[in-house]
Amino acid sequence: MVELHVLDTHLYPGARGVLEGAATLDPGPCLVVFSDGAVAAGEIGFDQVLAVAGHTTGAGTAIGPKSWRLALEGRSVRVVKRAASQGALPPSRQ
Repeated sequence: MVELHVLDTHLYPGARGVLEGAATLDPGPCLVVFSDGAVAAGEIGFDQVLAVAGHTTGAGTAIGPKSWRLALEGRSVRVVKRAASQGALPPSRQ
């Protein structure tokens, strides 16, 4: 499974991450790993939109499900902007 290692504790426009297990943003499941150790289930769509399931940060803050448009820059990923919801993913388990 592809992993996106986010260089921050949450996603926002301009946030960056590194792909592991793939060199492209191919559609399919993705494990999102945040810098505070929190993880969330994700799904990359054909349009390079990442749908992230609701999850809890390492500090205990609940984050609802959100979708983000991504841009691939080499092996790095940059969040371009918030995207329309792609449908609900089940909540992540930690």
